[in-house]
Amino acid sequence: MCLSMIEMASPDLGKMMRGLDEHVRVTADPFAVRGWVGREMADARFVYFESIFLPLGDDGATVDHIACISVYVPKAPD
Repeated sequence: MCLSMIEMASPDLGKMMRGLDEHVRVTADPFAVRGWVGREMADARFVYFESIFLPLGDDGATVDHIACISVYVPKAPD
């Protein structure tokens, strides 16, 4: 999914993702994040996530793509 698609669907999430992407682009370092989600939302579909942002580029210094791999733990059915 392109970042612009995420920004259109969920502006707050898109803003956070753009900040993470910019950090990875500028530093050219991988970045990992994990945590609990949906605690404040009764209709949350997930309870926990882990994501890694991997800078990609031809020369090792210029980042022209960022791969984001995530895993989400679904909420147990009621």
